[in-house]
Amino acid sequence: MEITVVHPVMGPRTAVSRWSILRDEAGEPCGYAGTLEDVTERKALEARLAYQATHDSLTGLPNRALIMEHLQSALARAERSGSSVGVLFIDLDRFKIVNDSLGHETGDRLLVDAALRMRRTQRPGDAFGRFGGDEFILIAEQLADVTAAEVIAERLAEALRPPFELGEPQLYTCTASIGLALSNSRSTPESLVRDADTAMYRAKEHGRGGIECFQDSMRSRAVHRMVIEAELREAVSGLQLAVHYQPIVSTGDRQLAAVEALVRWNHPTRGLLGPDTFIPIAEESGLIVALGEWVLHAACRDIVGIEGMALSVNISARQLHDDRLCERVSSILSATRFDPRRLTLEVTESALMSDVTLSATVLRQLRELGLSIAVDDFGTGYSSLNYLSRFPVDSLKVDRSFVDGLCDATSDGEIVRAVIGLAHSLGLRATAEGVETEAQLAELVKLRCDLAQGFLFAKPLSLLD
Repeated sequence: MEITVVHPVMGPRTAVSRWSILRDEAGEPCGYAGTLEDVTERKALEARLAYQATHDSLTGLPNRALIMEHLQSALARAERSGSSVGVLFIDLDRFKIVNDSLGHETGDRLLVDAALRMRRTQRPGDAFGRFGGDEFILIAEQLADVTAAEVIAERLAEALRPPFELGEPQLYTCTASIGLALSNSRSTPESLVRDADTAMYRAKEHGRGGIECFQDSMRSRAVHRMVIEAELREAVSGLQLAVHYQPIVSTGDRQLAAVEALVRWNHPTRGLLGPDTFIPIAEESGLIVALGEWVLHAACRDIVGIEGMALSVNISARQLHDDRLCERVSSILSATRFDPRRLTLEVTESALMSDVTLSATVLRQLRELGLSIAVDDFGTGYSSLNYLSRFPVDSLKVDRSFVDGLCDATSDGEIVRAVIGLAHSLGLRATAEGVETEAQLAELVKLRCDLAQGFLFAKPLSLLD
């Protein structure tokens, strides 16, 4: 038996050993001898280790293991009471940008502050923990229906809306995508968390910062996405990908000015797949970095032998914020011996605006390689003239959605006119995407648009076609 002894001089935390005689009730020695040892430090250490095993070291919140234990108990209580348990899966939007641009220390500060705000919204009896990375989970008990869970989710989202102070002069507005799932008689901790996670990804697909409740149809969709992701990993490392090229022509004389590289997937069972089928999955899974690198290398290799041909290649938001992007591009140009003056990298307006400072820095580094930069899908984002002037870009591409309504009695014509005028006022070229009719081309000529591409001239084709 362990006995804690308080030392009269050195206090309770000093380990001491003493020979002792144990006496019975009559005061006679019992014949046993032993030692008394102060185990306060050991017990404190055991308590600290037990705490560390079940709590997140950064935020002090329950970790994944403890949250899952709590959820198991909550489901047992719900079964006895006939109520429902709600799991809210919370993912901070664009958290990686904070880490990449402001540093991990600032990212940690954001995680701590966000966790504190969200924790303040929880009801007595509910559990809130950090699941890992920028993911959090709230377990809400005694819920009557999904509406009650949605009220809790709205409260969490509202808590994050005020800007975070991340150090002078940094103010950062943080949003979260929240997925929620309600328990039923068949629920397990694992299935409930999985369903809430699936709903969270659905919220991200709808523009981030939203709330989605799990529906059974999402499960089959999630399984399909997992299959596509696994197959895409094999495609990137194998021989299933192909690059097709769409001409970019001068609007005045229709002379070929460049080609844009567009990736296609020769799926072994589903045939030739367009980018809309797999690019969003590649973005979410992070495969877009390897995929984008493959496309750039393949396109430079294909076009290098066509004398004088200029090439445009898209880069994604993830690629733009990858700290090795410039190194990768430089390596590809060197390996393929492609003249950087013939290369234009296209970046969407929304990708640029996700982190203005980082984007401007990366674009300057890319321009130093000798290549050009185009802002793709211009007009669909939210950049101001002030921000646009900070980016070292060479051309603006008018989004096809505006070109589509160019000849109709809508405001699209004025938007196209404004974008072309803005480009020229900044000394940039203007390119119209999605040109499909002679009437659209004629209008673009009137507006002095420099370049155009679309089905009017040619669909994307393989070099073998």
